[in-house]
Amino acid sequence: SDFDEKSKAIAEELGVNVTDVNLKKEARIIEKAVKDYNGNIADVKDIVRNTFVCPKEKMKEVEDAIAKEFEVTRITRHNTKEGYTGTLFNVKYNGIVMECQVNTPQMLFAKDDSYKFVLDKNTIAKLEQAAKEMGLEPGKGHGFYEKVRELDKKLDKELIESIRKESK
Repeated sequence: SDFDEKSKAIAEELGVNVTDVNLKKEARIIEKAVKDYNGNIADVKDIVRNTFVCPKEKMKEVEDAIAKEFEVTRITRHNTKEGYTGTLFNVKYNGIVMECQVNTPQMLFAKDDSYKFVLDKNTIAKLEQAAKEMGLEPGKGHGFYEKVRELDKKLDKELIESIRKESK
């Protein structure tokens, strides 16, 4: 797609990685539509998405390039209590709102196992060694986020705090 080609051109120009354009899982699209948008799937803004992966010091440059290339409709900067950081851009392209995520290799490594398909072998080896030395298991971060997302913030307060402690 054109969106994929333009994203890959940005990544190549800046010397960073970008995932292939991918689709959110159907079950999560429906869940998000019901929970956040009164069942209106058209309001879910991240059905079509990709992720730019770059060192922290290049994030601003990547973010600026996305803003220059695409019509940005919303920017969300995450720094959650579970430890997730990153920037999400909703961009309109050919009348469709899509999502570009910008994350560091470390965050992608911690988030889920997609890092295996995006990061180079040298970076993976370094991150796996560091995780091993710290006694951490990679790819579990998004699971913690999903658990907290499903809980009632008032009724499950103790469980949420326990998950947040475990996630760090």
